Amino acid sequence: MAYYRTAQFADIAEALCEHGEIEPVRMVFIEPEDRRSEYWFNPQYEQFLLQEIIPAVESHYGKTEQKGLWGASLGGVVSAWLAFRNPQLFQVVGTQSACLTLEPGGDDSYTAPEWLTQQYAGAERLPLRFYCETGQIEWLLAPNRRFAAMLQDKGYPHAYLERPSGHNWMTWRQGLAPGLRYLFPKARQGGKSV
Repeated sequence: MAYYRTAQFADIAEALCEHGEIEPVRMVFIEPEDRRSEYWFNPQYEQFLLQEIIPAVESHYGKTEQKGLWGASLGGVVSAWLAFRNPQLFQVVGTQSACLTLEPGGDDSYTAPEWLTQQYAGAERLPLRFYCETGQIEWLLAPNRRFAAMLQDKGYPHAYLERPSGHNWMTWRQGLAPGLRYLFPKARQGGKSV
C-alpha cells in the first residue's frame, strides 16, 4: 500500500487522466503481509492474484481490455515474473528498482544470479510492454541495466530510465507519471492506445 499512501500513485493517475494525458486506469493496491514470502516467486501469491483478486475486481467493476502489473524492488521482480508466467492476462509491466538478483529458493538478493532476466532471454518474446527505471546510486543499477538491454535485444517495446538517486520512495514517485504516460497513453484521434 506504500504506492497508494506514500507515493500517491492513485492521485497521480487521476490527475493525468483528468488532464487527458493517459487513458483511464483502474488500480488495485495489495497490502502484503510478508512481502519476502509473497513476492519471492510464490505460486500461492500468483493464485491469490489470479483466482481471488482479479475475479473479485472484475465481478464488482467489470472487465478491462488491458491489465498490468507495477512494483518497486521485490514488487518489481514479482510483477515481471507474474507477467512472464501469465502473458495471456497481462499486457504491461512497470518496474522500479526491480530486485532482479533473486532466484526461486534463493535467499541472497545481493549476489544471486539474475534468474528472471535469464528466463526472459531464453524464451520467445511475449506480448508485453515494459516501463523500467532504477536509481543510479543503488546496488540494483547493473541488474536493471542488463534487464533493459535484454528487453532491447529481444525486441520488447519498453522504456528504461535511470534517476540520479537511490532505492527509495522519492525516486519511485518521480517515475510514476512518466511510466503511466508510456504504458497507458491517451488514444490519438483515429487511433487506439497500445
